[in-house]
Amino acid sequence: MLSWLLTAPTALADVVIAADDASNAPYNDGWNVGDNGGSGFGAWSVIGRENGSGFGGGFLSTNNGAVSIGSGGNNAAWGVFGNGGGVGQAIRPFSSPLVVGTTFSIDMDNQGIDTGGTVGFGLRNAGGDNLFEFYFKGGESNYTVNATNVSGSTPEFTSDGLRLALTLTASNAFTLTIDTLGNGIGVDSTIMGNLLNNADQSITTIRAFNANGGPDVFYNNLVVSAVPESSAIGVLAALGLAAVIIKQRLAG
Repeated sequence: MLSWLLTAPTALADVVIAADDASNAPYNDGWNVGDNGGSGFGAWSVIGRENGSGFGGGFLSTNNGAVSIGSGGNNAAWGVFGNGGGVGQAIRPFSSPLVVGTTFSIDMDNQGIDTGGTVGFGLRNAGGDNLFEFYFKGGESNYTVNATNVSGSTPEFTSDGLRLALTLTASNAFTLTIDTLGNGIGVDSTIMGNLLNNADQSITTIRAFNANGGPDVFYNNLVVSAVPESSAIGVLAALGLAAVIIKQRLAG
């Protein structure tokens, strides 16, 4: 018994704080401002063109395979378009700001990108200031992380989809892992850095965008999670229980 207690696993799985995907019921009639699928997020507050020029907006896609398999399995994904000089964007708040130790993950699948256009996502504060951005600019070779003190290499262009997970390691520091979905080998790149230098560094919203990128870009599987700080507690609990058992046996 004591041997089992001392060798028993003490780490727990990540705790999911928020999750949503495009196959959830609120999107059955399309993707609209005010939709609020899953849990742990606020409703989508903006889905449309950022300014008055060109074309831009969002829609529900049901035929994008790289990032579209959600909980309902109906091949849905959120699509954002921007062309003719236009910027399409979709903005959604978290129910509460991200805190140290939490991880935000998102799947993104870009197609070809027109030269000079950019597609990606950003994390912002309540005032709409960017604190972090990940994007690809048409004509370049690799994806870009817009932050400060960035270290690590981003992957080259792919149209096979990416899974991106940003963990806040301090109030203004992060680690970003990037999984290129097309090669099936797990994490391909790890980036570290600090949030952009804005007075308010509380991450409260996500913005998905297509800035004159041409072909649509797709997003899915929004998740906020955290690893419970329980390994030490688990060890102490096991040792405590073992001590009780030993004491009972000695007393007997």
